[in-house]
Amino acid sequence: MRLPPLALLGVALVGLVASPPSRTFAEPPASTPAADAAAEIKALIAEIDAGLKEKDDTRVTAAVKKAPGLYKSTQDQAVRGPLLKALGGLVKQVKLASARRAALTAIVDTEDGKEGYKALQGAYPKNDVEDAERFNVEIVKAIGALHPDAAIDALVET
Repeated sequence: MRLPPLALLGVALVGLVASPPSRTFAEPPASTPAADAAAEIKALIAEIDAGLKEKDDTRVTAAVKKAPGLYKSTQDQAVRGPLLKALGGLVKQVKLASARRAALTAIVDTEDGKEGYKALQGAYPKNDVEDAERFNVEIVKAIGALHPDAAIDALVET
């Protein structure tokens, strides 16, 4: 038995109407990139703190090397500020030489002059401080590389 073309169309329409619509549910969105970056930065700060408590120079140095990329991955100052504060504190850690240098490099690599200078202000050397390792010169060079307007007077006087 052969059905006329209109009958075929009717059968097809009945099939579409009679069948329940297929429902596809969107998966819940994964956390946003900003939330991921914030969580990663918090974990990184915790890793740095843990390494500091253990006085583990290698562990802290490895953690610090991740900082510039994470810093640049978010614009959230509530997360960026504590990361730079942690890095600035590391620059003052005389007993963790490689972590200290890595932190200084990481601050410069953030390319954030204003906030980077804030992080380094506490480590800025006094003019009459003896420094056999000449690390203070590296701090001054780092601040010069960041070239924040707020540091001009300090750099001119040094």
